[in-house]
Amino acid sequence: MSKIESFNFDKENFNELKEFEFGLNWPVVYILEDGKEAYIGETNSLYRRSKEHYELPERRKLKSIHVITDNEYNNSAT
Repeated sequence: MSKIESFNFDKENFNELKEFEFGLNWPVVYILEDGKEAYIGETNSLYRRSKEHYELPERRKLKSIHVITDNEYNNSAT
């Protein structure tokens, strides 16, 4: 069953993403947003990709990350 988990998107929370059951080595779709702008992406490493996004000033201003996951996940279906 698919579910959506939300996290604050800031440097202090990257360990929380790393420890999240789908944070490493699992395909996910995610939405970075701040209520005005959004970025939608997919990755096999949420932790790594979040850190990469945070290095970009245009992404760093986004405040939340919403992660769509599934135990039998096929990210192209999402």
